[in-house]
Amino acid sequence: MRSLVLFSAVGLLGCSESEVNFSPSEPLPTGEASIGGQVCDDARQVWLEGASVYTHVYDADGVAYDTRLTTTDAVGKWQLTDLPGDLDYTVYVAHRNEILQSFSVTVPAGEHVETPPPTCFGDVELSVAVVTGGFDDLTGLFTALGIGSYDTIDGQVGDEIVQFLSDPFTMANYQVVFFDGGHQEDGVIYSDAQDATVDTILQAIRDYVNSGGTILATDWSYDVVERAFPDRVDFLGDDTIADSAQQGEPGDLTATVQDTDLANALGKGQVDVVYDMSVWPLVESVSTDVTVHLSADAPYRVGMDVHYVPQSPLLVSFEEGGGRVILTTYRNSVNDTGDMLGVLQYMLGDLAAP
Repeated sequence: MRSLVLFSAVGLLGCSESEVNFSPSEPLPTGEASIGGQVCDDARQVWLEGASVYTHVYDADGVAYDTRLTTTDAVGKWQLTDLPGDLDYTVYVAHRNEILQSFSVTVPAGEHVETPPPTCFGDVELSVAVVTGGFDDLTGLFTALGIGSYDTIDGQVGDEIVQFLSDPFTMANYQVVFFDGGHQEDGVIYSDAQDATVDTILQAIRDYVNSGGTILATDWSYDVVERAFPDRVDFLGDDTIADSAQQGEPGDLTATVQDTDLANALGKGQVDVVYDMSVWPLVESVSTDVTVHLSADAPYRVGMDVHYVPQSPLLVSFEEGGGRVILTTYRNSVNDTGDMLGVLQYMLGDLAAP
């Protein structure tokens, strides 16, 4: 196994096999030293998953006799272990057969050296507000994204949600406003009768987005998009009736990545999306100026019969004035690793670009 890994990594450097001594005359030194770090995709300003990170180990005569190789995880982190100490190492980062960077690291015996992290999405000051609900706790997601601080607006108890959403100038302090599923909606986002408060809130949300803000509505908070921007997304059921679109069947869907740039960023054309709520909102169609990023044949039930919305949009976004609206029909808190974390990084990456 060692020779296979060595051949692969040395091949990336363009070294010939003859440069590597597979049978050193002296016992191979081992060590407890290690090097760690993190890799950012500079173009997209997201942490890069799946990059190869490696270094060669040389003997006293300068002959490479082994290679340490690893890959970056979902948030771009890596660690090379079992390194002899008191040596200088050249670390290489490669992705899709291209060496992205190389750098030298001196490692004392038995110690771990953490290389300085690059400036990336999580390191850029991104002002975030979360309208809290009962169904999509974003704490773990923000940790994975590197968002260390954010303000919360109580969306379940009291008038805090009304006060916040009624004032576009207060909202303007934030680049992104997240709406958790399960916040107050009746008397806030919709009402059975003409309601001045609801009208004020919907206009304030539109003003916030038009002036450059971004909102991200998740799962059961889809009503924010349906009511504030009624002409952009056509949901299943009667759009004038609250929660009418919440008919999706729970389960996992294999989604097609419709957005070419997103597919290139992920390096694949399909991703698995988890739907763990008893019901979720289905989208039937979108207007021509809405981008569909993910779609799948989506099941819903009428009585005992299961029907499908063919290639129902699962993740969409659109520009409005100077801002943007993002809608995920799924809960992000259960789609916060691997490919789906990369999807959200991609959706928010331009906001955090230096």
